[in-house]
Amino acid sequence: MCGRKKICRVAWSKVSNPIVAGGLGVTPLKFKNIALLSKWIWKLHIPKSEVWKRLVMLRYGSKSDWAPINSSYLVSSKISRTWKDILGFKLGDIGSLYCSPNMWKWEIGDEDCWAFSDPIRHKFPHLFLACSNKRGKANEFWINDDACWAIPFNRPLVAWESLQYSQLLHIINSFRLKININDKLIWLGNSDGVFKVHDAIKCLSSGLGGPQERWIEFVWKSFAPPKVKIFMWTIKMNGVPTKEFLKIRGVKFKDYDADCNWCDHQETIDRLFFHYDWSWAIWQAIFDWLHCSWVTPKNFKIFSLVSCPIPGRPVNIWWPSIASAVFWSIWQSRNQLSFENNFICWKSVVLLAKSKSCNWLIGAKKLSKSDKSQWFENPSFLAF
Repeated sequence: MCGRKKICRVAWSKVSNPIVAGGLGVTPLKFKNIALLSKWIWKLHIPKSEVWKRLVMLRYGSKSDWAPINSSYLVSSKISRTWKDILGFKLGDIGSLYCSPNMWKWEIGDEDCWAFSDPIRHKFPHLFLACSNKRGKANEFWINDDACWAIPFNRPLVAWESLQYSQLLHIINSFRLKININDKLIWLGNSDGVFKVHDAIKCLSSGLGGPQERWIEFVWKSFAPPKVKIFMWTIKMNGVPTKEFLKIRGVKFKDYDADCNWCDHQETIDRLFFHYDWSWAIWQAIFDWLHCSWVTPKNFKIFSLVSCPIPGRPVNIWWPSIASAVFWSIWQSRNQLSFENNFICWKSVVLLAKSKSCNWLIGAKKLSKSDKSQWFENPSFLAF
């Protein structure tokens, strides 16, 4: 807009974490690129004969293990840059987690050529040489009447070959043909069995962050608008642009603007929302309104644990919305004083918070308009 770089309030590593891990769920570009490359690898392995796949196979080879083991192949000037990226990703550790046969399985039909991701002829080469029907289809080796496999050989098997044949039958007995369907490759990353970029990104993001903490539910389960929820998340991440925050990031203030608007102390997040006499009076009025006692918390994380001010009543469900309205109203009132020199009495802030939370709950259909008058008097009676 104006050519100046904005202040980064929260580290990108926290923003890109999933919501359940305390982030905003913004997908890292790296994961999107990996998922899109995975889609090409998936398409190269499914048995469809698309034109582009046939062209790629003609240009770079048609072996089932098409990704070369020798990484020197990647520096060749004879292959395209896109194909280098695909091959390089296939050889990488991250790609192998979600695109290798470890994440696939075959659903075997009875109308396709005998083929597996790990061909049996490679594991049992002598049996393959002795087989009399090397180009046979899977249904030609399956006996429906006996529900078993039978492979024809062009000569009697010796003892050690018979042992290998028994091992082979033990391996393929786990496969059962399904009538009138083709072989199908199934991806294990979702319930559909079809590789999807969205689901691949979920798999890649699942390893980010740690276990879910209680404050996450407190922030995101409220019925506040999205911008208020993000503001609440910013409080937890210490990213609210208080004067202390701006000083740390190099913003210069005039001497009379350096401290908070109400006292001579630093304007920190915890002091602004909890420890000022003005803020404390607001919270005291809110808890009196809910007929609850409270103790001033040290920080936001501890405050988020106060999730049930009235046990066994719907206020438990409404509480995150009420608290969010108070935080948002305090911040708006602080900005009114900082930028417009307009001081708002704490009683007006309490009334504003009650009004905001009521409107949010009505919009979410958790409260009826007829209950609005009772809401301002004592919402706990609405539980009965």
